[in-house]
Amino acid sequence: MIRHLAIVTTEILPPVSHPCAGGGVRAWGLGESLRRQGLSCTYFLLEGVYSDDKALDFIPHCFYRPEQLSESIAAAGCDAVLFEQWQPLTFLSAPLDIPVFVDLPGPLALEYLWRDPDNFYQHVVDKVECLSRADYFLCAHERQRGYYNAWLTWAGVDPV
Repeated sequence: MIRHLAIVTTEILPPVSHPCAGGGVRAWGLGESLRRQGLSCTYFLLEGVYSDDKALDFIPHCFYRPEQLSESIAAAGCDAVLFEQWQPLTFLSAPLDIPVFVDLPGPLALEYLWRDPDNFYQHVVDKVECLSRADYFLCAHERQRGYYNAWLTWAGVDPV
């Protein structure tokens, strides 16, 4: 039974006065829905992203450094973790001994091909390796699930 969920994001959350991206909106929507259902959730936010750390005093949060993410989650006493996307899984120094959920965003491969074509292959390898570290996956839509079935299969995950 999950009693305390860590929600890890690299994005800005919507309730502060900064522009935010879809990943932040999705992490916030999932976290606040679960909190309204009575689940204790702590948002793990990338250190240095927020210009005013006091803007988040009304929600349970913890600022993390990528190289210390595993230790930060353990120190908070979380018994499961939800990653807002697969990429922050690269921050883990070791596998976590708790259930790992990943909210799968849209098809990032095309963005990587455009943004960083010289490192496209490495991004593909990183994505497959990160997906293999998770236990459970969330998809926003059935078409998105179809896209991710190939990635999950390649990562050694049974997409069923």
